[in-house]
Parts: sequence; structure tokens; C-alpha cells
Amino acid sequence: MHRMKFTTFIPTHLNDGASVPESELDAIQMELAIQFGGATDEGIVKGMWFDERGTLYRDTCRKLFVKCDNNRVEEVKETVKSIGRKLGQKAMWIEFDFSDNAQVIDCES
Repeated sequence: MHRMKFTTFIPTHLNDGASVPESELDAIQMELAIQFGGATDEGIVKGMWFDERGTLYRDTCRKLFVKCDNNRVEEVKETVKSIGRKLGQKAMWIEFDFSDNAQVIDCES
């Protein structure tokens, strides 16, 4: 089975400016790890984007990546959309990498 990597940004603040509790951010990462077999937190990233009306949004997010079977694209999209809805987001970033160039190697053999 071929694998893919997906990256998403989990906002650290709600649209009203309230902080998302660290425990909730950790729970989201754990949910992804359980569902897809692992999730790596690459740290805090800051960005900005414009919506279709030209409104500027500034975000501070946790950047997470996950490797899973590449036949799970729709499941990944629905999962990220669900996270966004739970956090009251207008949109969520998701990036797919279908290159099969990363591997986990067994260090005990």
C-alpha cells in the first residue's frame, strides 16, 4: 500500500481571539494519532490569508503532519473539516504529499 503525508494547521485561537486550551490541542493531536497511526507536532507557525471578500485573517497554529495510506484522502478531508468546525473556523489548511520517499526504519533488527 502506498503512503501519503498530510499537513494541517490547528489554530491556537478561536475567531473571537480566545485561546484554545493546550489540553484541547493535545487531544486533537491524539485523535489524529489514534485514527491514522501517528501525528507529529512541528511547532507553532504564524500566517495570514485573505478570504473571498478581501478580509485579512492572521493565524497562529500548530503545524501537524500525519502519514497514512493514500486511499484515505476523503477521510482525512472530513476529519480536518470536523476539527475546523469544532474550533469554529471559516476554513482549514490541508496539504497532501503523495511522494513515497519517507520511511520508518526498524532500529532493532
